[in-house]
Amino acid sequence: MRRGYTITEFCIVAAVLMAISIVILPELGRASMDSRKSQTLSIIQNIQNQIDLYKHDHNGVLPSQNQSTFEQALCGKTDRFGAVFTTKLVNMGLKNCGPYITHIPANPFNGDNSVRIDGELAGNNTNGWRFDSTTGFFESDFPIK
Repeated sequence: MRRGYTITEFCIVAAVLMAISIVILPELGRASMDSRKSQTLSIIQNIQNQIDLYKHDHNGVLPSQNQSTFEQALCGKTDRFGAVFTTKLVNMGLKNCGPYITHIPANPFNGDNSVRIDGELAGNNTNGWRFDSTTGFFESDFPIK
């Protein structure tokens, strides 16, 4: 009666497992990349919708074209002119707008949540995001291929 496996049987099993892993591992990497692309595009669409809502609430003015920063404009409360909303404004009876989002999300590709306003075109990976204050276009600063 035989106990255990022979070296030949062990080598055959190892070779089959290596062949399977050679085929499967690249697919897992592609799935991870596709997941990050999908998440990035979802974030961009969500932020773009909130920028459009901000523009509607502020008489056509985009975030960062007034007294508040981009993050203050979308994550905080502002008056209809874009100034950061304060207790003093509440006491004056003014209506506040926002917040539109709770925070600027991190870019899934580089983990950065900073937003660069204007400057170089997107894709140079110096920040998480880029916002064009002229067109209102929000995009990833990490090149997505």
